[in-house]
Amino acid sequence: MNPIQADDRVETIIYQINKWMKVVFQELGINERSSTLLTRYSIANHLKQLGASTEVIKDMLGHSSVKTTEIYLNSFQVDVHGEYVKKLMHKHASPDSLEPII
Repeated sequence: MNPIQADDRVETIIYQINKWMKVVFQELGINERSSTLLTRYSIANHLKQLGASTEVIKDMLGHSSVKTTEIYLNSFQVDVHGEYVKKLMHKHASPDSLEPII
C-alpha cells in the first residue's frame, strides 16, 4: 500500500467512525454534531482539567509543537460539550451510580 492509499484508507475509517458516532448521539438524544475531532478535543480538555501538563497532552495528540497544543486547548468550549458528557453518563448509568466514568 502506498502513502496515498494509506491516507485514503484512514479517511474512510474516520468517515465510518463519524457516521457511527452520529447514530450514537441521535440515540442519546443529543441533536448536535459529533465527530472524532470532537472526541479528540474532549480528551485533550479532560486531560487539561485533570492537571496534565501541556507537554503530556502534546505528546498524546501527536503534535510536534507545544504552541499547537496550546492553540488546540484554547479553542475548545467546555460548557457546550459538558452537557453532552452529562447526557452520555446519565444514559448509561444506573440510577444508583451517576458518578463520572473516568
